[in-house]
Amino acid sequence: MTRSAITFCAMALILALSAASKALPMTSPRLPAAEELAGEWRLEWNGDSCAVSLSPIPLAAPPPAGETWSLEVSPGCARNASVAQLGGWRPTSDGIELTDQRGLTRQFLARTAPGTYESVAPQGNRVRMTRG
Repeated sequence: MTRSAITFCAMALILALSAASKALPMTSPRLPAAEELAGEWRLEWNGDSCAVSLSPIPLAAPPPAGETWSLEVSPGCARNASVAQLGGWRPTSDGIELTDQRGLTRQFLARTAPGTYESVAPQGNRVRMTRG
């Protein structure tokens, strides 16, 4: 194959790839509204579980936390220090961030199925939150 033929094939390939990339725009998942995720949830970790309520009422968090909503933990959960520090939440395009009262992220849960969010805590413990 001659040098000009190789150059022609390379240019044709570049043009084809360029056209294909324009045909498939890159988009990120839609950010759900707080009202869509608000309600009663079950938080599970290390064999324990408790009820949490995600509220669509904004948390008075200082910037740069962004829009953060109130989270209420059932009274029985207060004995777990990690859960007791939770006080807010915010949706992300791929999950939910659980925050403290100041809006600082304490746990990110990735969406693994409709109504199910999971992560692995730094200690290796699985954390799961399910609707209902």
